[in-house]
Amino acid sequence: MPDQRIQYTEELVGAGHPTKADTLNRLTLVEHREDGTHGNVTINDGLTLSPAVWPAFSAVMSANQGIPNNTWLKLAFDTEEYDTNNNYDNTNYRFQPTVAGKYLLTAGILMANPPAVDQNLKISIYKNGSKYRTQNSHVQANTQRLSANIAVIVDANGSSDYFEAYAYWSGGNSAIQATDAMGYTYFQGIRIG
Repeated sequence: MPDQRIQYTEELVGAGHPTKADTLNRLTLVEHREDGTHGNVTINDGLTLSPAVWPAFSAVMSANQGIPNNTWLKLAFDTEEYDTNNNYDNTNYRFQPTVAGKYLLTAGILMANPPAVDQNLKISIYKNGSKYRTQNSHVQANTQRLSANIAVIVDANGSSDYFEAYAYWSGGNSAIQATDAMGYTYFQGIRIG
């Protein structure tokens, strides 16, 4: 594939027009790599935003995952949809950011055709192997679909902190549905500050 990166550095006001000394006349360049991905974003006042500084990931399950009754279970998000800084480990199912900061983490799960009993489905984000935040869904018997989701803002030190998604079920042995048309089962995160 030929190099299709933008090489042109004309000011945004257009060819033949004078440069204006105000903030509306900024030049922004996005690095386009040969493999079709984007690299750094550079603004003409010297600010460079790198994908490595704003890590993001999204992971899903490749297969349904059985969940035993009354047990916390680490969710096996083994398929990466994207991972901008290679911080998601799809073998150990954890996100370990290498850039310190605040992160928004979200996770969701779906159970199709759960047993016909009163049900509690909980989803939790764990930090460094310990429960950090939990969301509970309680539904009466004879529900055809049951879902739970969670969104949390966490601090990460950029070296040893890691995050995982867990689920807890109290309605008999069942399974987390891996794929569905609505996209209920996922684990995602992005640095926000």
